[in-house]
Amino acid sequence: MRTWIGISKVACDSKTSSRSSRPSLALSMSYAMNTIRYAWILTLLPLVAVPTSGSGSEKGSLTCTTTKEYVTTLEYLRAQPDFKIPEEQARILANQVSSGCTGAASRFIRISEVLSRSGVGGKDSVAIGKEFASRTDSQTDAFVSVYRRAFLAEYLDLDLKSSLSLARSLSSEFEGDATEVRTDFEKLVDFCISTKNLDLARPDCATFAARLAREGQAFGGGVSAGYIRLYEFLTSESGPRLTTRDALDLAKQIIKTGPTGIDNFMQAYRYAVSPKGLTLGERDALVFAKNLATPLKR
Repeated sequence: MRTWIGISKVACDSKTSSRSSRPSLALSMSYAMNTIRYAWILTLLPLVAVPTSGSGSEKGSLTCTTTKEYVTTLEYLRAQPDFKIPEEQARILANQVSSGCTGAASRFIRISEVLSRSGVGGKDSVAIGKEFASRTDSQTDAFVSVYRRAFLAEYLDLDLKSSLSLARSLSSEFEGDATEVRTDFEKLVDFCISTKNLDLARPDCATFAARLAREGQAFGGGVSAGYIRLYEFLTSESGPRLTTRDALDLAKQIIKTGPTGIDNFMQAYRYAVSPKGLTLGERDALVFAKNLATPLKR
């Protein structure tokens, strides 16, 4: 039985299945206390301004608080006996984290805490934390959000390896807008696990949400709202009334054209079936709308 290490309350009793033994989304008290502890350290340190090539959240800036990042990281590591990191190694690691510039320590601690509390070993937690110290805040936010939804029982309930792989693919390995892809993934997971919507099996939902969220990389924007709107139209009485499977297949094709393609499709279909438009049947209207929504394939 896997649990989230920490003081956070986990709803689990004799009647609860192993799925609900996963953690809740509330931050643990220990994490909150650590956050307060490391926050006061920052107030004791002056701002150290050095030129930077643009790491982390301060890309393109000349202000880089390397000393704050170093001290905060080192103090954090000293307070983590479970990590079993020797002092000399901790100092080297703190120096490496500080090169991530302003906010690096916060990103490092956040990733390390989330992973270690979910059962990832200290060595791996620290290694991934160090990697994200040099990433942006939005990439870090995306990793944490995707990882939690992948791992937590109330969402996708995936194993650690699959959760980590999925989180990387939509953060550090994603070349588009990290904020948009995080939002897309969250909305799509909620949509596909809901019993009122798709109600997919958890592994199928993970594949579905990740694949669609990646589509936003091609045109630098969110795709979830448009996709869900298109699916609801395709299955509605005011639309072509497709089955769930047919609607998913068609929406998958249309989404590749971007938000504009979705609008083109819906407008074209409505015009095609309208008595004042082309007065086509549903099948012919679908062909017509798809043709206009995917002009590059004509």
